Amino acid sequence: SSGLYLAARGGHIMVVQKLLDLGANIDAPGFQYENALRAACFWGLTEIVQLLIHHGASSSVPRRGEYYSPLQAALASDNNAVAELLLDAGVKLTTQQQFDDAIQTAAFKGNIPNFQRLMAGDVGDFAPEIRPDPLQIALAGGKMRRAKLLLQSCTDINEEKGFFSNALAAAIASEKLSIVQLVLDAGANIKLRGRYGFPLRAAVIINNFEITKCLLEKGTDPNEEDHELGDALQAAASRGNIEIMSLLLAYKADVQGYGGHFGDALQAAAFGGHGKAVDVLIHYGANNFWEQSRGRYHSALGAALYAGHQSIVQMLLEAGAKLN
Repeated sequence: SSGLYLAARGGHIMVVQKLLDLGANIDAPGFQYENALRAACFWGLTEIVQLLIHHGASSSVPRRGEYYSPLQAALASDNNAVAELLLDAGVKLTTQQQFDDAIQTAAFKGNIPNFQRLMAGDVGDFAPEIRPDPLQIALAGGKMRRAKLLLQSCTDINEEKGFFSNALAAAIASEKLSIVQLVLDAGANIKLRGRYGFPLRAAVIINNFEITKCLLEKGTDPNEEDHELGDALQAAASRGNIEIMSLLLAYKADVQGYGGHFGDALQAAAFGGHGKAVDVLIHYGANNFWEQSRGRYHSALGAALYAGHQSIVQMLLEAGAKLN
């Protein structure tokens, strides 16, 4: 890895500036994130991102690291400020693959504002491979009158089509309980998986307590297994949302969890540096399972170490986690 890459990934802005002043190759490769810009985007280093963009860092370097573009790296790590910085700076994507990966990542993370900007063409003249459905567009946009009009000609509210996969998934994306209630009243199936996973996870990942509570009250299973995206509690833990975590646990969500990027809720909370979430999960017995290797980082301790959250590492060690 180049010196510039290492300095950027480590957050050493003065070193980055000095290396650039000395003529360092701004797009020189580095391990894991490919170059300095993608590394800085992933770790949310806004000032370094600004500096690199100012000096002409490319967003179109062919992928050899984990992400196809700096924008995808920022979206993948929930660094919305960096994602917005890139979009506001007019950074464009150069291939359909970059666009597809960025929009998939925004959808997976429940990042509605940036998802909408991608769909609006802020990163270039691209379109998702899946044909948009007019009803889903109205629902996701929170357009009540338009949605009601289109529902009159809808023959199957649970038809699987469009970018969101179904009407309920699109309604949840609106973040409006009234829109969700509209499609539920029209007969939407709360067990139908959509773009964001099952409806409950979709509500949780966008931090919407009201919709989450509504779905739980209607009988949705908080432990619905989703190998690809994971369960609702893992989604809440990745956000550090104690209120939603407590609600899910009150409805008997399994503290061990299943599937997804992290494999369990404790690993998700540890990677995100959410100390209160880690504490809640340990209180509910999550530490009974942490020796089972699972997820991207194999354990909560591994996730905390990788992300550099010293206080979380200490918390886990004090609770009995072992260094393997």
